Amino acid sequence: MTKSVSNTYFRRLSIGKGMSIHHSYTLSLLKDIPGRLANLFDRIHETEDWNESIDHTPRIGRCCRMKSTLDRIKGGLIVSCQALEDEPLYGSVHMAAMARAALMSGAAGIRANSVEDISAIRAITDKPIVGINKHRDRDGQVFITPDFADAKAVVEAGATIVALDCTYYHHPEDKELETLIRQIKERLGVPVMADCSSYEEMIRAAKLGADITAPTLVPGPRPDYDLLQQAIENTDALVIGEGHYWHPKEVVRALQMGAHAVVVGSAITRPQLITARFTEAIQKAKEKS
Repeated sequence: MTKSVSNTYFRRLSIGKGMSIHHSYTLSLLKDIPGRLANLFDRIHETEDWNESIDHTPRIGRCCRMKSTLDRIKGGLIVSCQALEDEPLYGSVHMAAMARAALMSGAAGIRANSVEDISAIRAITDKPIVGINKHRDRDGQVFITPDFADAKAVVEAGATIVALDCTYYHHPEDKELETLIRQIKERLGVPVMADCSSYEEMIRAAKLGADITAPTLVPGPRPDYDLLQQAIENTDALVIGEGHYWHPKEVVRALQMGAHAVVVGSAITRPQLITARFTEAIQKAKEKS
């Protein structure tokens, strides 16, 4: 209605007729705009969907911020600082200390699990944090950041990138996964990292909107460089190397191939596994002698 009246006003002005009536009416509409907008925003804030933690930044602002986050980890090492309940270093105090040590040695970012650990690590650094929230599904399998609520929780805790399970096992329906990725990017304003268990899943995740794809869940004792190269060459998303990196030369190789960054966890932050590699080597040597 307002648009129609306003157009009529400008047409009347152009021919010089009825100026006083339409001019007065249009001015009254324009004067009322601030009040109408105020009422609109009051109604928006009253709705259940509005939340101060959700990113209401204009789209171009979100895109610039996400690009900045991704640029900060380019060519770098992301150290995964995680410990489960049955591990000696379980607890936010230990994970924050581990993250501090990694950052002191040049880590470009941290990958962390749980609201508590992410909050503790955010308190000591402004570096990018890849946040996840691990759960167990009905079959007892680990499910990484299964839904929007978990993604929102880790972002509120300080994560600047959200990683989630993008396997066919946990997300068989493309539409469901696409919706989740879009919600995280648009409502939370952070990039999405797809943790995958195969090349096909990495390609699918990229097509569904993931900013980063990674072979995080690919099984094997060593990094799968063939898969990594395929993903780098055949997807528009950034590719991060993750999974089974134990030596610096392996990380360097992945970066030289074109990986955007590399995540290393157990080789740096799980002393019990690091120690086991030494003791097992000693035992094998004894058996041979």
